[in-house]
Amino acid sequence: MKNILPVAIVSANYNNGKYLVDFFDSIIDSNVLPEQICIVDDGSNDNSVSIIESYREKVEQLDIKFSFILFEKNQGFGLALNKAISLVEAEFSLRLDPDDLLHNERISVQYNYMIANPTCAVLGSNIEYFLSDTKKKLRLSSVPISTIEIKKLLKLGCIPLIHGSTMLKTSLFESFLYRPDTVPAEDYDLFSRMSEKGIELHNIKDILTFVRVHDASVTNSLPYETIEKTFLLREEIWRVKFSFINAKRRYFNQRFYRKYLFKSGFVKWLYFIMAALCWPESVIRNIKLRFKK
Repeated sequence: MKNILPVAIVSANYNNGKYLVDFFDSIIDSNVLPEQICIVDDGSNDNSVSIIESYREKVEQLDIKFSFILFEKNQGFGLALNKAISLVEAEFSLRLDPDDLLHNERISVQYNYMIANPTCAVLGSNIEYFLSDTKKKLRLSSVPISTIEIKKLLKLGCIPLIHGSTMLKTSLFESFLYRPDTVPAEDYDLFSRMSEKGIELHNIKDILTFVRVHDASVTNSLPYETIEKTFLLREEIWRVKFSFINAKRRYFNQRFYRKYLFKSGFVKWLYFIMAALCWPESVIRNIKLRFKK
């Protein structure tokens, strides 16, 4: 039998039925197992619920507590995640989106780091993006490691931790929770509120999560409203005045940079140049991070 650690997987699902088998199998195939899986289905109208229920017996046979709640109607990502957090009984909560996959050592690596570094309340890591249809590897992330740099980037309106890569102390998670009206910038809001209160947010270099890129994934799209909301939250939390021009610059920078990451050849570099022209300091920072790896 594999060791079971005091960790709960926390996830909110909406119409990810075709990815859920991979999601659950990546958890079951881990070198250690979580104490609990907490998943809320946010009113899916595909086959999600039947797949989730089909894993109940398999999961419970491994002595993992299976906590599942079904919303009859879609209530939104933030409310669904908060409900999932309310189910957690474990000391640590590990965020994982239902269309992504765990590295088989993620639970143990993040747990051991949290135990060895008790001042760390939130721990992120690097991830690998892959194409859903072909499984082709696309790129690796380059998260900042310095806690000072993490806080600095939050003040600049950037998100230095990848939401689905994080492990958090459950007691902290429960005291902050998500503010549903901040979606789709709920991760920036959560991490900023924590950091502003002096809570330590860490990253490690390890690649511990595989993030699926598909037509409906957040990774593959970025509406202006996300950047606008992020900059408005920055004004609220960090008291940095909102600038429409800077919000637009940041939006086009991120839009072109994301296209650059998933293209090839001359078109790839054209997108890179456009991203650099919109917000050169962001591109320079990404290059520096990659050289530090």
